[in-house]
Amino acid sequence: MSNSPDVSMNVEKEKYAREWCNMLTKPKGVFSPCHAEVNPKDYKDRCIYDTCNCAKSEECMCAAVSSYVYACAAKGMDTAGETPYAIVQAIGVLLQPEQL
Repeated sequence: MSNSPDVSMNVEKEKYAREWCNMLTKPKGVFSPCHAEVNPKDYKDRCIYDTCNCAKSEECMCAAVSSYVYACAAKGMDTAGETPYAIVQAIGVLLQPEQL
């Protein structure tokens, strides 16, 4: 995978993807307890790529984020006390339809 996923198809989708997918790598974010067990970089890159190249950006972003959450859960990590479903559901509530 390249260092910078191709997101040039749509500027709005790129902005949306970077804003939400970057949550995976925030040092003090909800996913930070898992960083030592599961490196979030590739997940973030795939999240950006999938979100930018998917017809339904929100669904693809949620799927990409949930794949990281499940990888963390498989390693026995408790992502800030939340279940994978609760995290993905919370992200879905925060999304604004006009951002798609």
